[in-house]
Amino acid sequence: MKGRSDAVEGKGRSGFLDADMEPSGANGVLQGDAAHLDGAALPTEDGPGMPQVTVDPTKDLWQNIILNTRENQVTQTEVNVLIVGTSGSGKTSLLRRIFSGVNTSSSSVPKSFLRVKPTTALDYSFVRRNDRHIAQVAHFWELAQGMELSQLCEVVITPENVHTMVLAIVVDCSEPSTMWDTVVYWMKRVDRRVIEIFQKMRAKGSATPDKLLSRAKRLVGMEHPDLNRLRLSGVPTMIICNKLDAFAGEMTMLKTLVRSMRFVAHIYGAYLVFTSDAEAIKLRDV
Repeated sequence: MKGRSDAVEGKGRSGFLDADMEPSGANGVLQGDAAHLDGAALPTEDGPGMPQVTVDPTKDLWQNIILNTRENQVTQTEVNVLIVGTSGSGKTSLLRRIFSGVNTSSSSVPKSFLRVKPTTALDYSFVRRNDRHIAQVAHFWELAQGMELSQLCEVVITPENVHTMVLAIVVDCSEPSTMWDTVVYWMKRVDRRVIEIFQKMRAKGSATPDKLLSRAKRLVGMEHPDLNRLRLSGVPTMIICNKLDAFAGEMTMLKTLVRSMRFVAHIYGAYLVFTSDAEAIKLRDV
């Protein structure tokens, strides 16, 4: 049975990062006689992120202000992405590729981040996007030094944010002998941390652990024949096989590598992505 695999195409084109950040432009100016509007929504200047202003002629100015403030209330959604893997696997380069695909002039990403520099321990960055009445924020935590600083994952994964956590394991296709061990190590390490958090949350009567596990099962499919055999942690996981173009083995060895990665992704209910560090635009799903 094939594991779930998703392809990423383009520069950072995910459902979260494919649009310009925080669209700029002045708010629309109200014009005309409000008595002729009959409560219709007034158009604003071009831009999908601009709020719609509604004027009710039966209410006074202050009541209309309160009405529009409630309707245009901004809701913020957040996601935390923990990026781990072997040293030199291209974690920082992948992050740079994501951020270079957004409008950094109006985002919170420092332009200095786009210059690749080695990560020493735990690096943090974030990006924000406004979409109508929803402010979407992605927090990226990059853990360096391979397995040496694995205990720092406990700083990132907490009871307060476990429901928003996504794990990304980056492995190096130019060193195929390390790929399996790296994936299994980090899956077990994060799973151990998540179990510890779930135990504390259940002790306080929280239903969040069961909801996260139910979500993971639904993503696999409640009727999937292997559902009871899978090792689901409740945290969405991506296995990113980077530097595919640097693989030096024969085609038969590459096929074996792909099958082994598909198998481990299936066992842990993870998404599987193959990409090239040299070709930033072309990402390949195998």
